[in-house]
Amino acid sequence: MARKIWAYAKDVHEQFIYNKQLEKLEIFYIWDVLKLKQQHPEAYSGLKFYSTEFDEINRQELIPTEYGFFRYQSDEVDKNRQESIYHSTAMLVLQEMSEINFTIDSDNYNFRFSKFLVESCLKFQHFDKNEEKYYPDLIGYFGEDCELYDKWNGCLAIEVVFTNPCYQKKINSFEKNHIPIIEVSISKKLKLDTEFCGEINFTVDEVKKYYHALKKIFAKKVYGKIRSDPVSKKYHQSKINNLEILYQQTLLELENQQLK
Repeated sequence: MARKIWAYAKDVHEQFIYNKQLEKLEIFYIWDVLKLKQQHPEAYSGLKFYSTEFDEINRQELIPTEYGFFRYQSDEVDKNRQESIYHSTAMLVLQEMSEINFTIDSDNYNFRFSKFLVESCLKFQHFDKNEEKYYPDLIGYFGEDCELYDKWNGCLAIEVVFTNPCYQKKINSFEKNHIPIIEVSISKKLKLDTEFCGEINFTVDEVKKYYHALKKIFAKKVYGKIRSDPVSKKYHQSKINNLEILYQQTLLELENQQLK
């Protein structure tokens, strides 16, 4: 079963509700939707909720449940699309952050993101005309102030991992197509002593509490692992140019030493 804690919505005119101030589709949190249903049933009845894929054609209708998550309206779709509360919450928190401090091994990187694409469809065409499709959790575009901007062309995929890490074929495909991947794992520590994967025995207040707790943790730092690490031509050429400059400087220093 899919357990999503956020959704997009269409109004009575069958149009997705857009936040003009933020310049993106309005996010509807499950706790706000259930509150709206209880306190303003007429306003609630005028909304239809949908999954949050970037490509509108891939969005599916969702139904809010009293347990603190949205499920797919179609039983078949809901059965085939597994997503935990942990995964859904981490995706939401990350895509709401304009700045992320990643700790990767012993290195720290600061990313300032201009936008995120949620579960956008990436199509990779091969020489044999076979096509691969992938739906990374997030595609983020970041600014030049990050030291990885030139190396990665200011773009990366973020994959949230709860049970299944990225498989090797996917990693290889992303790297061949010059798309880096940072994997964020939901460790035991990030579960915060909660259990959302067993029976449906939690409340919407517990889900909301978990969301805000994870926001506080991620605001400080996010531990990640680089799975795909391509090198752009610009970055590669810059390194070559720097080495050539260093080589010329070394030759000049040796010549000066011989003249003494």
